[in-house]
Amino acid sequence: MEGQRITLIMKLWLLSSLNLQHASAFNLDNTTVLRKNGEAGSLFGYSLAMHHQLKPTDQQLLLIGAPHAKALPSQKANITGGLYRCKFTTQSDDCERIPVDTEDAKPGQGIDHRENQWMGVQVKSQGPGGKVVVCAHRYQQWIHNNQLVLGRCFILEQNLIVEDTRTFCRNRPKAKDLFGYCQQGVSAAFTKDKKYIVFSGPGAYDWKGTVRMEPIEDFLLDPYETGDQNVFNERHIPLAISSLLGFALDSGTNLLKKEEQVIVAGAPRSNLSGEVLFLKPEAVEDQRSLRVAHILQGPGLASSFGYSLAVIDLNADGWDDLVVGAPQFSLTDMEAGRGGAVYVYINRRDGRDWDRLQPDILTGNKDSMFGLAVANIGDINHDGYNGSHQKMHKH
Repeated sequence: MEGQRITLIMKLWLLSSLNLQHASAFNLDNTTVLRKNGEAGSLFGYSLAMHHQLKPTDQQLLLIGAPHAKALPSQKANITGGLYRCKFTTQSDDCERIPVDTEDAKPGQGIDHRENQWMGVQVKSQGPGGKVVVCAHRYQQWIHNNQLVLGRCFILEQNLIVEDTRTFCRNRPKAKDLFGYCQQGVSAAFTKDKKYIVFSGPGAYDWKGTVRMEPIEDFLLDPYETGDQNVFNERHIPLAISSLLGFALDSGTNLLKKEEQVIVAGAPRSNLSGEVLFLKPEAVEDQRSLRVAHILQGPGLASSFGYSLAVIDLNADGWDDLVVGAPQFSLTDMEAGRGGAVYVYINRRDGRDWDRLQPDILTGNKDSMFGLAVANIGDINHDGYNGSHQKMHKH
């Protein structure tokens, strides 16, 4: 059926060859599968996150985004999208809606236009006892005859009570080539040190895109942003318009140097094939910027390299490796039957020479959009190595 997604969970073997490798998959468990159902047409399962709540009770939960879910009664809309929590039970219909985005804008802040805002397009958990972020990238603020597609995200406490709302493009210049179509929430990530959250606005600067790192709760820490937190200078972002910087986000602390914070951001329409940027927070006088430290260039024309990515130590050597999805990849020989690719970069022990690293390449079947999503799923078979999860699209 068109639009149906198949999730394939597979172990990334560390390949000794640098040639293209056709990917295969295996089922982890086909006898005790737990199935959770949502309302028809809600896109239930579009995003997923495992969440471990420690207080007030200890429980493991599956968080599920449904960006076409019907609106809650207080939301003054028809379709808004939503977030659900599901316990690990054998019941298929016991998921509960989490009340998110139920309060109206304060006086002077315009109207919250929630219709078709895609709440649940992105959901991430910080880890055991940590916070959760859920986003709606098509949220609009209607103010002073402007319909601004700002997008926004909500930070939830570990018990899934809403703590804060983040809309970093609010109250900024509204022009299309600035922040009027920011679309915050396409991607979000918590930093590994648990101090910061990273957002993107891939629609900012005429869809060049921007990435922002801001403190979660310790507001004595400085925020950082591409183009500079204070002056919004897009010339500091070495990409062309329509690059969609920040379409995918992750972070690492052992990519370039040990214990050095690096934000990794995909720009799947940059330079015709897509690029991935390594960004480092930099404080110089009153400037607070995410400086470009390195750019990985996509090897295939219009391959959407950087559409998805994950920072993960695949070979357990203490250095972060990188997995990048390029779901539009195809060989020049269309008869070869390959569609979509995942690039696996194994970091060297000193974190240098990213320019010379040759990735191992996994490819999917023709028209599969292999690499549409990738994720770190941990050491699922207890062999001492982390694994990765890839998603493909089935027509």
